[in-house]
Order: sequence, then C-alpha cells, then structure tokens
Amino acid sequence: MKTILIVDDEVSIRTVLSLALSDSYNILEADNGMVGLELFEKHNPDLIITDCRMPIMTGCELVRKIRASNHTVKIIAHTTLSASNGNNDMLEAGADLCFYKPTSLDKIEQAISSLLLLPVSNKKF
Repeated sequence: MKTILIVDDEVSIRTVLSLALSDSYNILEADNGMVGLELFEKHNPDLIITDCRMPIMTGCELVRKIRASNHTVKIIAHTTLSASNGNNDMLEAGADLCFYKPTSLDKIEQAISSLLLLPVSNKKF
C-alpha cells in the first residue's frame, strides 16, 4: 500500500483527508513543515499533500527542501483563495499540482490516482 503524508496546520483538514484516504493508503500527518520534513525523511512517502501557509516552516520551504534531495516524490499543494499567489510559489518550488481550498475530495482523489500512476507536472486545478 502506498503512503501519503498530509502536512497542514488545520487539524480539520488533516482529519478529513486522512479519513477519506485511509482505506486506500497509509497516512502520515504533520501539523507544520518541519514535522513534515522529518516524517518525509524517515518514511519516504509516495505522495505529499501540503498546505502553503503554516507556522514554523511553510509549504514552499518544505517543497524546496524535499526537491533538493528528491525529484520523484509527488507533491500536491493547496492554499486558500486569499493566498492565490501561493499556488505559483508552490509550483515554482516544485509542487506537481496546486489546488485552491476548499477542493472536493473527488478532485483530490483523482489527482492522487493520476500522480501515482502517471508522471504529471506543474498543473493547476
């Protein structure tokens, strides 16, 4: 079973994603980019879903640090509409896909399936 790391400072978002995805994937959770980076280094997940704005280490910083050592892990970024420039920042940092919050679980599940099966890069939804 593939592993997904969910990095978001909002516990409700982590919980919803975790519950929706846990039947099909092993789920790891982090509440900030620093913990996310530690979990990434320890568990080498297949895919990461990360928020853009978080305390301690932002999603952009997390993606840059991961991309410095790993170019193959798939990364989905999500941000609020009020931080719409965050999507461009996340794509420039190396995210494969970016979504605005809120995003339907169907779109996220489709994106995960696509990314884990096909090489997709720098798409905006």
